[in-house]
Amino acid sequence: MTALHFAIAIGIVEKVVNNPPLANGIAYTIATVFNYLLNATWTFTCPLRKTNLVRFLAVSILALGMAAGLSWMVDREGYHYFCGILAVAFVIPPATFLLHHAWTFAVR
Repeated sequence: MTALHFAIAIGIVEKVVNNPPLANGIAYTIATVFNYLLNATWTFTCPLRKTNLVRFLAVSILALGMAAGLSWMVDREGYHYFCGILAVAFVIPPATFLLHHAWTFAVR
């Protein structure tokens, strides 16, 4: 999904409007929708339901907060910004997978 986000954001900035915050917001939204569809249908093979979507969005918002928090903590400690990127890359995907497995797409 990161590659999709990058491609959309770059495409919008280069071809539509030179507004990186707007481009990133649009790209994040589109990537999140595709992420939900792929996780529901492929990773967890669950039917698309409103309950799953709401839970997925809740986890996505939590993950966004976690990513910002990790980046802030790494920056506050004086590490290079790349360390924050690495922390996010290694912490957020496993955490969101576990949350989606245990809660978002849990079959009851």
